[in-house]
Amino acid sequence: MWLWATEVATQLGDREAADVQAEWKLEIGVPILRADDPDFRAAYDQAVRPLPYADKIEIMKHFFPVTSLMKVRQMCRFLDQVERQCLGMGLRLTQPSDDLAAYNRRYGKAA
Repeated sequence: MWLWATEVATQLGDREAADVQAEWKLEIGVPILRADDPDFRAAYDQAVRPLPYADKIEIMKHFFPVTSLMKVRQMCRFLDQVERQCLGMGLRLTQPSDDLAAYNRRYGKAA
């Protein structure tokens, strides 16, 4: 994820990798965890959801865990959506090794 965030930040040229990663956490990771985890949904909805977007990004960068809470299948879904979004924007991403791609195919399916 950090490799891709660095690549995207470099290609876009208008933000840092930490900003890209925070955007992905908020826009892609939060919906995955909100759908799968009622405790996460309650905590996020109370502490973060009412805030303006810019504040949410800062919280994602510094205070609110998202990807570190994910299980393997959730992280696979997360990275798949990140990749699709980036490719749709015409951004180039380093592709995972064949071993990692096989792992993603195996575990990327919804539980």
